[in-house]
Amino acid sequence: PKVVHEAREEWSRRLASQPMRAYLREIEPALQSALERLARFVGTSASNLAFVDNATFAMNAVAATIRLQPGDEV
Repeated sequence: PKVVHEAREEWSRRLASQPMRAYLREIEPALQSALERLARFVGTSASNLAFVDNATFAMNAVAATIRLQPGDEV
């Protein structure tokens, strides 16, 4: 969506113009705010959620917590 593209472009500009400020002061609060908004949207608390790099990482993190027994199927 256009709004997502525009937001990505804005973050790219911030990182390019003031990388240390962006990394040290802006990104973490922005991610925390997004996490809290997502938590409200899905009906949970932010402490139950985490942002990860991609879907493969997320699936591996979940799969690592499941103890499979002989004969189980995924």
